[in-house]
Amino acid sequence: MSTVETPANAPPTEPVWTLGTALLFVALWIVLLLLIQTFFTLVAVVIMSVTQGIDMDGAMDAFQREDGLTARAVAAVGCVGLSWAATFALIARLLKRFPPTAVLKALGLQPPVPAWSIALGVPVGLALLVAGEILMRILSVSEDPTPIMELLKTPWGAASVSFMALAIAPIAEEVFFRGFVFPPMARRFSLGTAMAFNGAIFAAVHLLTYGQEFGYLPPIFLLGFVLSGLRAWTGSVVPPIVAHFVFNATSLFLFLLIGPDGTT
Repeated sequence: MSTVETPANAPPTEPVWTLGTALLFVALWIVLLLLIQTFFTLVAVVIMSVTQGIDMDGAMDAFQREDGLTARAVAAVGCVGLSWAATFALIARLLKRFPPTAVLKALGLQPPVPAWSIALGVPVGLALLVAGEILMRILSVSEDPTPIMELLKTPWGAASVSFMALAIAPIAEEVFFRGFVFPPMARRFSLGTAMAFNGAIFAAVHLLTYGQEFGYLPPIFLLGFVLSGLRAWTGSVVPPIVAHFVFNATSLFLFLLIGPDGTT
């Protein structure tokens, strides 16, 4: 009797975590992000109050003005770092609940098909960066520096943001959004709908990181949308990780080289 082979890039069916479970974890992650952000904000305001000799109301006002950009950036970096620690804790939980090999396969942590698609992450990442820049120009996104951009102006800040953007975010975000969240979406909806749904959630979460600047949503949505498609086509999160890394690395390089205003 003949058997029907499952395509290498088919949405994984094991371990069977549902779309509801995935969305619950997204909601919990957002709540955690907000709680951590609030905590770091309070810590930053207290430090500003003590070091500047002003009351808490004055420190909060300073925190929200331009002279508080660096403090807000430090709070954002701490927020991102701790929230992604929760992502790795989730993976560890899955590894205990399900067979490790099944978890790794379901998350897309295996070589892609075809193998050469790993290299495809480089042009995809560069193309997404160009497309995102075009979108922001079309939408006339404010050129005022975000807290993260402000932090990049200091040596230690540039080092910390670079570590977060290059060593943690590409891996953690792709494993979570494209590895954990996307498969149940692909099983429930059509591929295009699943890609759009994943991109929308990805963009919404990043709204917290970019200081609630809505102009950044379309480029980030496009990034999540395309990387979801790359995940579906290759059956692996490795090419999306490469593309995400190239996107972040090139963005950082250009910012540090020419600055946000286009000057060296």
